[in-house]
Amino acid sequence: MTRITSRWTGKRLAALAVFVGVAAYVFVAGWMQPVASGSSETFTGIPGHNPTKEAVDVGGGVTQQEMLWPYVDGGVATLVTSITNSGPVGLTITGVETNGRWPAWGGLFTLTEARAAVLANPGQCCELNESPTWSARDFRPIYLAPGGQGAVAAHILISNCEYNSSGQYTAIEYIRVDYAVLGFRHVQKVGVGPYWIKSPETCPRPGPARPAG
Repeated sequence: MTRITSRWTGKRLAALAVFVGVAAYVFVAGWMQPVASGSSETFTGIPGHNPTKEAVDVGGGVTQQEMLWPYVDGGVATLVTSITNSGPVGLTITGVETNGRWPAWGGLFTLTEARAAVLANPGQCCELNESPTWSARDFRPIYLAPGGQGAVAAHILISNCEYNSSGQYTAIEYIRVDYAVLGFRHVQKVGVGPYWIKSPETCPRPGPARPAG
């Protein structure tokens, strides 16, 4: 009888160890948020409109010199950034969230679309191969092993002058990345830039955003 009790106790301990291991793995997959900014990033502003340095109030009464990208109504900038998996298990990036439209969103920029970046030099971020990137109908999922990196591209529309006052600063500081780990879906902010934009003296103005040109 003593041997039977001992044998069953051993089985229970083994089952408990397996349960704890599985629970820990599920916890890592379900609750940890391992996506983070990668090692490379590019921001292409509106062609022919170069940024300038200007003193910007970055919050809390702190002013510092920042690169300021000009507001070009209806112009489209391109952000390409690498994203890394800093967690212990593999994950799949499934998309980047857009901003939406007025009245839900009325900032000086609007992230209108995003794709998995096709790079001109594979493995080296972030020179974009434009045609295959933007010809894709949807966001192609990107699998990242632990420590792996992938790249995403986003189009950013400069607009909404009619909803903002003149001389207003705003910054593109993060994107919202959708990803999945072992079937668990997550949305996480991933830092970029920041890329500062200032509304011109002509804001606010009536009417919808006009195309660049």
